[in-house]
Amino acid sequence: MIKRVSIVLCAVALAGCEAEAKNVDFYMENPQERESVLEECKKDIAEAMEDDNCINANAAANRVAEERRDDAWELESDLGAPNLGADKEE
Repeated sequence: MIKRVSIVLCAVALAGCEAEAKNVDFYMENPQERESVLEECKKDIAEAMEDDNCINANAAANRVAEERRDDAWELESDLGAPNLGADKEE
């Protein structure tokens, strides 16, 4: 009986030792940490799909990519890039 209680207590203690997941904002502000986590996540995709850090790092990477894309469109618009074919008369 004591052995069973000890095993249960150890399992509960170990479950509480998991590192707290970092949020999306953290990964957006810490690109090196984001890339490091994403590299680890690539090693086991099935596990990564359930890991909060993998999910949050991936969400941060997607937001950063969106921001870069939006910035590029804005820059193109500001520079007066030609509108290819839109003003063409037929």
